[in-house]
Amino acid sequence: MKTILFLCVLVVGCTCAHKPVANNNTVSSPIDMHGQSVTLEGQYWKLAEINNRKFPVASESAKETYIIMRSADHRVSGNGGCNSFNGKYTAEGQHIRFSDFMATKMACGNLPEELTFFTALKEACYYSIVEDTLILKDREAAIHLKFKASDMSK
Repeated sequence: MKTILFLCVLVVGCTCAHKPVANNNTVSSPIDMHGQSVTLEGQYWKLAEINNRKFPVASESAKETYIIMRSADHRVSGNGGCNSFNGKYTAEGQHIRFSDFMATKMACGNLPEELTFFTALKEACYYSIVEDTLILKDREAAIHLKFKASDMSK
């Protein structure tokens, strides 16, 4: 089962055709509710929703699901709720693409949710930031993931 999850994460790909998408929600200088500037990179993004459902809060058996993107080397890292992962990303304009994921292979009770998260992340083609929320959309501009900007200490 662990091997299947790992292989599924590596096989799922995104075929983002750079077609124009209405992006009325993008704010040029997003500000969170504390008046702080929010940027795509260098921010701790905690998963809030997946496929329009509130994402469960981390429990004793599940870790917090989050991503952090680093501009210096275009790397993304985080946790899917059970397994830590890292990979690459590119972001240009409203387009984003994640690739070359590697993840640990721990067995946890929340593997189906984690697989859904990894699949949605790999299918992300467009993004916008509205206040303190990062929104990732697929190539049809359907919203799949919403993250909230958070302090790393939380």
